[in-house]
Amino acid sequence: MPLKLASLLSTWAKQLADITDTPRLEAEILFKHISHYNDIDLIRNHDQIITAEIISKVDTLIHTRLSGKPIAYIIEHREFYGLDFKVNEHVLIPRPETELLVDIALAHIQTHSVRTILDLGTGSGAIACTLAHHTQSAHITALDKSLAALELAKENAENLKLNNIEFHHSDWFEQVDNKHFDLIISNPPYVAENDIHLSQGDVRFEPDEALVALDHGMADIQHIVAHATEHLNQAGALMIEHGYNQGAATRTLFKQHAFHSIQTIQDLNHLDRLTLAYR
Repeated sequence: MPLKLASLLSTWAKQLADITDTPRLEAEILFKHISHYNDIDLIRNHDQIITAEIISKVDTLIHTRLSGKPIAYIIEHREFYGLDFKVNEHVLIPRPETELLVDIALAHIQTHSVRTILDLGTGSGAIACTLAHHTQSAHITALDKSLAALELAKENAENLKLNNIEFHHSDWFEQVDNKHFDLIISNPPYVAENDIHLSQGDVRFEPDEALVALDHGMADIQHIVAHATEHLNQAGALMIEHGYNQGAATRTLFKQHAFHSIQTIQDLNHLDRLTLAYR
């Protein structure tokens, strides 16, 4: 029996309803990934008969999604700050809450005429590439200890046609040598080893080394803060994303290492999201 698009999308959405709050949206995303339809095509062709080949391919993706695999890993793309990024299991999936880090960074870059930026633990390159895209006068250096992540970040930079960014293999500051920057920015691992969220949702499929840190999730933040002043220009700034319950501990670290004008900024849910301070 021939099956129309509208009926198929309803069926797929019902199948996905148990694992997502947006089953219709995800059904459409998976179908568009296979069919190369756009949103307008979905509206115009809702009565179109879909080929058995396309149905079979979408069914396979639906089955994969039902196993819990994040949809971003299935289609290997995720939008961040209006830009399209390729993602895979070697990197974290860029999250909307991290867009606040970019918002604050862009405002800081403009206000303080920042010219050199260091992104620590770049992953997919989402933060570094977004800053490079929006600040053509600044040069961004992006580091990661994962070679697989670096290859992906480089690919994203190439796809976005960025020429003001460079990538290096480095475990935090290990390969920075004596270089100094106007701004150091990072979204480091900050989840505690025993956090119950590690066994839930998308994070089950994301790389532990990009999520988990020792010392109740604070070990990497502590390392970055302790060594950042060695690589900041005079009056340079350090900006770190952290967990909702880590604002006070992060401010304490900044104070211990002689930073000033320390400010923790909350997200739209009024939760501590990032801390900014100056050398």
